[in-house]
Amino acid sequence: MANPEWTDVYDEIRDERQRREEKWGGPKQSDAHSINDFAAYITAEVGQAVGAEPWMQRRQMIRVAALAVAVIEKIDRGRVTT
Repeated sequence: MANPEWTDVYDEIRDERQRREEKWGGPKQSDAHSINDFAAYITAEVGQAVGAEPWMQRRQMIRVAALAVAVIEKIDRGRVTT
């Protein structure tokens, strides 16, 4: 069983992932972007965390995790492009 402290974080990542799906258009939109595009998006989110307050760092890392999940889902759909 997962550590109970992790549950809230995973819920937040799932919620952020769903929010992004609604905002940007779901799998069809994700599949239009390459892995390199996602790497750039993730890098930008990490960059916003550098030197920020802890609450902002945490928020950015939730966004990074949500983007990483999007990439994994894209790979699982067999829609990988570089």
